[in-house]
Amino acid sequence: MKKVAIITSHVIQYQLPFFNNLSKIKDIEFFFFSASDHGYKKRSFDNELKSNTQWVKKINIKNFYLNKSKNKIGSFFLYYPNLISILKKKKIDKILILGWNKIIFWQAIIFSIFNYCKIYLRAENNLERDQLIIFKFIKLIFFQLFFKIFDKIFYIGYLNKKFYLKYSVKSKKLIFCPYSVNNFFFQSINKVKKKNKLSFIFVGKFIPRKNISLIIDVANKLKTDSKLEFNLIGDGPLFSDVKKIIKKLKLKNVRLHGYKNQYQIRKLYKKNDILILPSAYETWGLVVNEAMAAGLPCIVSNKVGCRYDLVKNGKTGFIFRYNSSNDLCKKILYFKKNYFKLRMFKKEIKEQINKYSINKSISSLIDEFKKI
Repeated sequence: MKKVAIITSHVIQYQLPFFNNLSKIKDIEFFFFSASDHGYKKRSFDNELKSNTQWVKKINIKNFYLNKSKNKIGSFFLYYPNLISILKKKKIDKILILGWNKIIFWQAIIFSIFNYCKIYLRAENNLERDQLIIFKFIKLIFFQLFFKIFDKIFYIGYLNKKFYLKYSVKSKKLIFCPYSVNNFFFQSINKVKKKNKLSFIFVGKFIPRKNISLIIDVANKLKTDSKLEFNLIGDGPLFSDVKKIIKKLKLKNVRLHGYKNQYQIRKLYKKNDILILPSAYETWGLVVNEAMAAGLPCIVSNKVGCRYDLVKNGKTGFIFRYNSSNDLCKKILYFKKNYFKLRMFKKEIKEQINKYSINKSISSLIDEFKKI
């Protein structure tokens, strides 16, 4: 039986269903290593939220090795004690690392080099983040050499593939392994409910990058329209500021719901019609996967990474120009004027999101890992 190690920096709630399904594969024995217990059981400090948060309460996955590191998750110095010796003892055949910017990933790379063990990469990077020319040049030199280490690289979508091709990775070395959430968990009845209002939902951290102020701006422009409402789900350093602005502008069409866990968010998706994600930058944007799994069309900015993969204009949602309240307004009013088309959108959404499922991701991995 083949033995595969999967290496991650810390426990992420989106990864758990993925890991759990992998652990149940009969022909391969998986071992999971995390450099940190950040967000698991105890409340851990989230640098973006500027507060202590608990994302994961329970892990029921076979062969899950969790390190209780004191280092912050953003630190390069996250590592797993004795990882190399453990990998030797377990006689690991193949390794998949989910990044490269932590010591734990380099521990795995070193093991693979000196033990002739095949190593694979799956990350979410793209080329859309602005950087100085000097950093771009350094990356060009480094990545062209670095990516040669890997036997295969799993890419999550269009922009991620474009990233690897930029650094001279051959197409035959790239395998599509879609970025996904537990679609089944978020699924909703494929039925449009008749109601008096058209409800838009935002889900995410209240931080500058998410550009929540644009939704407030649009809500203010449309505040005389009693048929529209905006529900903001999440928490963060900007929460109190957003609350003050809503009060100052006397916006009755905006509701703040605060932090909600995934079970609560699932219910809120079912009560809303359309997701808005106005971010200044997203490598992907997994809330789009969630919303589409729940049957919601998505309106996203042209800075959201998954726009090429999931958001098809006029079919599964719309892409608007970043920070353009006028363009966002047009997309919102389209749905108001064409409310009857939501059923048509839901059909297209179901077909599209089915291509980005955990089963599809796992199938890509298993097909490769079973090879000699």
